[in-house]
Amino acid sequence: MNEIHLETAPTAYKQACPICYSEAFVKRNGSNNPRKIRHLAVFGKKSYLCVPSIRMVCSCCQIGFVWTYGFVGPKRSGTTAFFVPKV
Repeated sequence: MNEIHLETAPTAYKQACPICYSEAFVKRNGSNNPRKIRHLAVFGKKSYLCVPSIRMVCSCCQIGFVWTYGFVGPKRSGTTAFFVPKV
C-alpha cells in the first residue's frame, strides 16, 4: 500500500458564521461527503487527511456555509504545507 489515510474531525460542535462572526445563530445542517485532502508524505508514502464536510446555516444572516479548516483553503485539494515550494 502506497497511501496513508488519516481520519480526523473538529473538536468543536459548530463554527462561527463567516458574515456576522457569531455562533449564537448557527446550527448544523447535515454533512456532505468527507473531503480527501492531500498532505505531506509520511515515511515515503502519499498521505491524505479525510475530514468531514459539515454544513451549517446562520439564521441571522440567512446563509449556509461549510466548515472551514485552517490548514486547507476552500475548494483546494491539498493542505497549505503540501503546496509550499520544496527547496
